[in-house]
Amino acid sequence: IFCFSACLGCLWIRWRRWKLILQTRRLTDADRVRYESVFRTVLAAEEQELQSLEELIRSLGHEAVGHSVRLCQVIPAAVPADGGDTGQKGSNPRLFRAVESLDCLFSQAAVIHPFLLEKVQGWAKGCGGLVPRVAKVKSEARACEKIVRAYECKTSAIVDLCRQTVIFDKVAD
Repeated sequence: IFCFSACLGCLWIRWRRWKLILQTRRLTDADRVRYESVFRTVLAAEEQELQSLEELIRSLGHEAVGHSVRLCQVIPAAVPADGGDTGQKGSNPRLFRAVESLDCLFSQAAVIHPFLLEKVQGWAKGCGGLVPRVAKVKSEARACEKIVRAYECKTSAIVDLCRQTVIFDKVAD
Protein backbone atom coordinates (compact mmCIF):
# COMPACT_ATOMS: atom_id res chain seq x y z
CA ILE A 1 0.00 0.00 0.00
CA PHE A 2 2.94 2.35 0.70
CA CYS A 3 4.30 1.86 -2.85
CA PHE A 4 0.86 2.48 -4.33
CA SER A 5 0.50 5.71 -2.32
CA ALA A 6 3.96 6.86 -3.34
CA CYS A 7 3.20 6.18 -7.02
CA LEU A 8 -0.08 8.08 -6.75
CA GLY A 9 1.74 10.98 -5.12
CA CYS A 10 4.35 11.07 -7.89
CA LEU A 11 1.65 10.95 -10.57
CA TRP A 12 -0.26 13.78 -8.90
CA ILE A 13 2.91 15.91 -8.72
CA ARG A 14 3.68 15.28 -12.43
CA TRP A 15 0.09 16.08 -13.42
CA ARG A 16 0.12 19.27 -11.34
CA ARG A 17 3.46 20.35 -12.87
CA TRP A 18 2.15 19.71 -16.39
CA LYS A 19 -1.00 21.71 -15.63
CA LEU A 20 1.05 24.65 -14.28
CA ILE A 21 3.30 24.63 -17.35
CA LEU A 22 0.29 24.77 -19.67
CA GLN A 23 -1.28 27.55 -17.61
CA THR A 24 1.99 29.53 -17.72
CA ARG A 25 2.22 29.13 -21.50
CA ARG A 26 -1.34 30.39 -21.95
CA LEU A 27 -0.63 33.42 -19.78
CA THR A 28 2.58 34.34 -21.64
CA ASP A 29 1.60 33.50 -25.24
CA ALA A 30 0.35 36.99 -26.12
CA ASP A 31 3.52 38.61 -24.75
CA ARG A 32 5.71 36.10 -26.58
CA VAL A 33 3.97 36.78 -29.91
CA ARG A 34 4.31 40.55 -29.41
CA TYR A 35 7.98 40.26 -28.43
CA GLU A 36 8.80 38.06 -31.43
CA SER A 37 7.04 40.49 -33.77
CA VAL A 38 9.03 43.46 -32.46
CA PHE A 39 12.27 41.48 -32.51
CA ARG A 40 11.72 40.38 -36.13
CA THR A 41 11.09 44.02 -37.08
CA VAL A 42 14.32 45.14 -35.41
CA LEU A 43 16.28 42.32 -37.05
CA ALA A 44 14.90 43.17 -40.49
CA ALA A 45 15.58 46.89 -40.07
CA GLU A 46 19.12 46.46 -38.74
CA GLU A 47 20.34 43.27 -40.41
CA GLN A 48 23.27 45.01 -42.12
CA GLU A 49 24.35 46.70 -38.88
CA LEU A 50 24.23 43.37 -37.03
CA GLN A 51 26.41 41.73 -39.69
CA SER A 52 28.86 44.65 -39.55
CA LEU A 53 29.00 44.37 -35.76
CA GLU A 54 29.74 40.64 -35.94
CA GLU A 55 32.49 41.25 -38.52
CA LEU A 56 34.02 43.95 -36.31
CA ILE A 57 34.05 41.62 -33.29
CA ARG A 58 35.65 38.83 -35.32
CA SER A 59 38.28 41.25 -36.69
CA LEU A 60 39.25 42.16 -33.13
CA GLY A 61 40.25 38.55 -32.53
CA HIS A 62 37.17 37.30 -30.74
CA GLU A 63 36.63 34.18 -32.81
CA ALA A 64 33.97 32.83 -30.48
CA VAL A 65 31.42 35.63 -30.54
CA GLY A 66 29.38 35.57 -27.36
CA HIS A 67 31.95 33.77 -25.19
CA SER A 68 33.43 35.44 -22.15
CA VAL A 69 37.04 35.58 -21.07
CA ARG A 70 37.90 33.46 -18.04
CA LEU A 71 39.97 34.85 -15.22
CA CYS A 72 43.36 33.25 -14.89
CA GLN A 73 45.98 33.47 -12.24
CA VAL A 74 49.68 33.77 -12.80
CA ILE A 75 51.55 30.98 -11.08
CA PRO A 76 55.29 30.66 -10.83
CA ALA A 77 56.70 27.84 -12.92
CA ALA A 78 59.47 25.58 -11.77
CA VAL A 79 62.33 28.07 -11.74
CA PRO A 80 65.74 26.94 -10.53
CA ALA A 81 66.82 28.35 -7.16
CA ASP A 82 69.59 30.35 -8.86
CA GLY A 83 66.99 32.05 -11.09
CA GLY A 84 68.59 30.60 -14.21
CA ASP A 85 67.02 29.01 -17.25
CA THR A 86 64.83 25.94 -16.77
CA GLY A 87 66.62 24.25 -19.63
CA GLN A 88 63.48 24.07 -21.75
CA LYS A 89 63.66 25.86 -25.06
CA GLY A 90 61.30 28.85 -25.06
CA SER A 91 60.32 28.26 -21.45
CA ASN A 92 58.53 31.03 -19.66
CA PRO A 93 58.99 31.45 -15.90
CA ARG A 94 55.32 32.45 -15.58
CA LEU A 95 52.41 30.20 -16.47
CA PHE A 96 48.69 30.82 -16.52
CA ARG A 97 46.02 28.46 -15.31
CA ALA A 98 42.32 28.72 -14.69
CA VAL A 99 41.32 29.74 -11.17
CA GLU A 100 39.71 26.79 -9.38
CA SER A 101 39.10 28.48 -6.02
CA LEU A 102 35.72 30.15 -5.64
CA ASP A 103 37.16 32.34 -2.86
CA CYS A 104 39.91 33.49 -5.21
CA LEU A 105 37.38 34.22 -7.99
CA PHE A 106 35.24 36.30 -5.64
CA SER A 107 38.30 38.19 -4.39
CA GLN A 108 39.23 39.00 -7.98
CA ALA A 109 35.63 39.96 -8.76
CA ALA A 110 35.51 42.37 -5.80
CA VAL A 111 38.63 44.12 -7.09
CA ILE A 112 37.58 44.15 -10.76
CA HIS A 113 33.95 45.23 -10.27
CA PRO A 114 34.49 49.00 -9.75
CA PHE A 115 36.89 49.14 -12.72
CA LEU A 116 34.45 47.27 -14.95
CA LEU A 117 31.60 49.56 -13.92
CA GLU A 118 33.67 52.67 -14.66
CA LYS A 119 34.73 51.27 -18.05
CA VAL A 120 31.18 50.25 -19.05
CA GLN A 121 29.73 53.62 -18.02
CA GLY A 122 32.42 55.33 -20.11
CA TRP A 123 31.57 53.18 -23.12
CA ALA A 124 27.87 53.89 -22.68
CA LYS A 125 28.43 57.63 -22.39
CA GLY A 126 30.77 57.72 -25.37
CA CYS A 127 28.43 55.74 -27.61
CA GLY A 128 25.04 57.11 -26.60
CA GLY A 129 24.14 54.02 -24.60
CA LEU A 130 22.47 53.63 -21.23
CA VAL A 131 23.45 51.56 -18.20
CA PRO A 132 19.94 50.86 -16.87
CA ARG A 133 21.05 49.65 -13.45
CA VAL A 134 24.32 48.73 -11.84
CA ALA A 135 24.64 44.97 -11.55
CA LYS A 136 26.25 43.71 -8.37
CA VAL A 137 28.79 40.90 -8.22
CA LYS A 138 26.90 37.61 -8.55
CA SER A 139 26.02 36.18 -5.15
CA GLU A 140 27.99 33.22 -3.84
CA ALA A 141 24.80 31.16 -3.56
CA ARG A 142 23.87 31.80 -7.21
CA ALA A 143 27.44 31.14 -8.35
CA CYS A 144 27.50 27.79 -6.53
CA GLU A 145 24.12 26.86 -8.00
CA LYS A 146 25.31 27.71 -11.51
CA ILE A 147 28.61 25.84 -11.08
CA VAL A 148 26.80 22.69 -9.96
CA ARG A 149 23.88 22.83 -12.42
CA ALA A 150 25.50 24.18 -15.58
CA TYR A 151 29.25 23.60 -15.30
CA GLU A 152 29.57 20.10 -13.81
CA CYS A 153 31.24 21.48 -10.67
CA LYS A 154 34.03 23.20 -12.67
CA THR A 155 34.58 26.42 -10.76
CA SER A 156 36.75 27.96 -13.46
CA ALA A 157 33.86 27.76 -15.96
CA ILE A 158 31.92 30.58 -14.30
CA VAL A 159 32.74 33.76 -16.20
CA ASP A 160 30.09 36.26 -15.18
CA LEU A 161 30.68 37.11 -11.52
CA CYS A 162 31.09 40.70 -12.71
CA ARG A 163 28.74 41.82 -15.46
CA GLN A 164 27.00 44.95 -16.67
CA THR A 165 24.43 45.81 -19.31
CA VAL A 166 24.47 48.64 -21.81
CA ILE A 167 21.33 49.42 -23.81
CA PHE A 168 21.46 51.15 -27.19
CA ASP A 169 18.63 52.48 -29.35
CA LYS A 170 20.15 51.08 -32.52
CA VAL A 171 22.74 48.46 -33.39
CA ALA A 172 24.77 51.10 -35.23
CA ASP A 173 25.24 53.00 -31.96
